[in-house]
Amino acid sequence: VTVTSGVPTLKAGESALITFTFTEAQLDFSVADVMLVGGTLGAVTAADIDGKIYTATFTPNVDTTVDASITVGTPYADAAGNARVVNESPVIAIDTEVPLAPTLAEGASADGGVAVTAEESALVTLTFTNSANNKVVEKTIDAVAAEAQTVVLTADDMSSLGDGTINVSAVVTDAAGNVSQPSLTSF
Repeated sequence: VTVTSGVPTLKAGESALITFTFTEAQLDFSVADVMLVGGTLGAVTAADIDGKIYTATFTPNVDTTVDASITVGTPYADAAGNARVVNESPVIAIDTEVPLAPTLAEGASADGGVAVTAEESALVTLTFTNSANNKVVEKTIDAVAAEAQTVVLTADDMSSLGDGTINVSAVVTDAAGNVSQPSLTSF
């Protein structure tokens, strides 16, 4: 049996289509015949009329970086009575660890400065909005050494946003593409 994955990596909220391809037709192949590490497998369904190809959806465990292992176990036989052998597992790198939300504090400047602290090497996206006029300004920074960095809006940014309360939402995106919960503040 050959086991393949539709994707080589998974992040939080993603799943992979797993394909099991046999050289002979199978009798009663099910999720019970599969050994898993790092997640769960949905129902196994036949993908062809010959009973040689089956698929199932693999969902990684939450909040982990343990790579997936998906193997078809033994002992059992195919429709022709041939004993099956343990297969090589596809390598699916998993990173479902969602980064911590950034910390926001009003900065020292009166012109829209916001101090941001986030995990080192994370990408932080700040969205400034004025609900009174539906104007939006977005800024992106790379977090450095988990130290506070001040993001200051330019005069053009402040002019675009206009008068009123400015709401700030910030999220962190890690190297795997996992996105934190937002942090919120206003000034």
